[in-house]
Amino acid sequence: KRIKLPKQALKRLKPLYTAYFTLQRALADDKPKRAHKAYKQLGAFLRRPLTLHARTQKTWQKLRVGLYDAFKKGNTHTTLAPQRAAFEDISKQVIQLEQRFGHAGKKEHFLAYCPMAFNNRGAAWLQDQDKRVHNAYFGAKMAYCGSIRREFAPRSKRVKR
Repeated sequence: KRIKLPKQALKRLKPLYTAYFTLQRALADDKPKRAHKAYKQLGAFLRRPLTLHARTQKTWQKLRVGLYDAFKKGNTHTTLAPQRAAFEDISKQVIQLEQRFGHAGKKEHFLAYCPMAFNNRGAAWLQDQDKRVHNAYFGAKMAYCGSIRREFAPRSKRVKR
C-alpha cells in the first residue's frame, strides 16, 4: 500500500535515489570503481538520521535497516561480482521504498527485471535512464537483457500501473 508523504519528505529521499541510480549505472557499465564510490555515497546517506514523517517513521526505519544491511555486504568490495550480489538486496529495499513512498522529481523510475540473473533465478532493479533495459547484473555482456515491468511516475504525477 502506498503511503502518502508530503512533497518535502519525498525530497529528503532524493540523495538515496541518486546514489542508488549511480550504483545501478556503474554496474550496468561494468565500472567497479564508480560502483564502489556509489556504495560510499549510499552509506553516507544511510548513516545520517532522517525523519520523513511522524506516522511513516516505523516503515522508513524498517526499510533503512534492510538497506544498511545490504549496503554492508557490498560496501567493501571493489570487484563487480560481489558488488552485483549485494545490489540485488539493495534493489529489493529500494523497490519497496518506491512502492511504499514513491519519489519526488520530474522523471519516471522504471522497474526492470532480468530472468537470467543469478543462474536463472532472476532479479529486479530500478533504473531512471529510460525505458530501455540497462542490465546491472550482466553489464556489457548482456546490456539489454530483461524487460521493463512497471513505471513509477513521480508522486506529483499520476502513477502508471
